[in-house]
Amino acid sequence: MKLSFFFLFIAVISFPSAKTQNTTTTPTVCNGYADLCSRPYSQVAFVATHNSYAYGGVPAINQFFDISTQLKDGVRVFLLDGHNSTTGSDIELCHTSCTLLDTGTVANTLKNITSFLQKNPNEVITIFWENYDNIDPLRYKAEYDKAGLTQYCFTQPVGTWPTMAAIIQSGKRVINFIDTNANVNTVPWLMPEYSYVFETPFQNSDANAWQCTVDRPKNKPQQMYMVNHFLYISIQGGAIEIPQPQSAASTNSDNLANPVRNVFYTLLS
Repeated sequence: MKLSFFFLFIAVISFPSAKTQNTTTTPTVCNGYADLCSRPYSQVAFVATHNSYAYGGVPAINQFFDISTQLKDGVRVFLLDGHNSTTGSDIELCHTSCTLLDTGTVANTLKNITSFLQKNPNEVITIFWENYDNIDPLRYKAEYDKAGLTQYCFTQPVGTWPTMAAIIQSGKRVINFIDTNANVNTVPWLMPEYSYVFETPFQNSDANAWQCTVDRPKNKPQQMYMVNHFLYISIQGGAIEIPQPQSAASTNSDNLANPVRNVFYTLLS
């Protein structure tokens, strides 16, 4: 599995129709750990998968397993790419081009997350959108509506984040960010990523030379951060980059430690 590590603040990083409701019960376990309940969301580290939907038998895959399996494995942050459908009004999950890799509509994938949340009431999920085709947020909302996920979406102004327990108690347990074309007036829960989060570079090809810079937004650190820790390989003289799934066993191991320390001490200290 190809991982991005989503680090927050100073930490190192069939679809039923039932409606979610606030609960007065304080959770004792949050995302699997009791000690996370009292922490603000911005001080919890999550494992994220880059191009989470991109799995299968083509060179453009980033993952070995689908999102349902990733959820079972403990992944709680998903990086998704929204593309205009070539056949209708739906938004498709594609990698670079829908002719290269197309795993279907956004709604069909989001239904898996809805089902997971209904079965796991003490879990918080985060979704990052690369808005490849600069799609209007209202169209994303329509996909969420079809998947039954809108009811779980949390809205947070820029500033101090609530605790994980408070988010779970609210019943709104999905945090959503989008990289371009956010409109908090029409879809307030689809929040502008770079007002909250910065990322390290994602175009890495050398497992011994991870880049430790504020890449997006350029030179503008934010309260939370994402460490991109996956490799690409260039082909056709560098004109095309494809993932290196064969490197997953090494990049998702001790190789992660130094980049994490470097981000913290170089960019945040």
